[in-house]
Amino acid sequence: MIRPVERFAVNIGGLPGPTEVVPTPPAPPRAGIGPAGLVAAACLGGALTLLVQKLLEQSHLAGYLSGLLRALAG
Repeated sequence: MIRPVERFAVNIGGLPGPTEVVPTPPAPPRAGIGPAGLVAAACLGGALTLLVQKLLEQSHLAGYLSGLLRALAG
């Protein structure tokens, strides 16, 4: 058997009733590069520098690359 107090939602304890929680809007997206972007750019620049250095060490590619640079500058 249900007791009469349990039939209805009664605030017996004196605590405030639940109120509607207004959701906060999401944070705006980050702008700028950030530390992870700077590290990634440094790693990519270092890798590209090593690649170009290895390509220029090979004598048969140096002529092609210098001709390409002269054509672009030209």
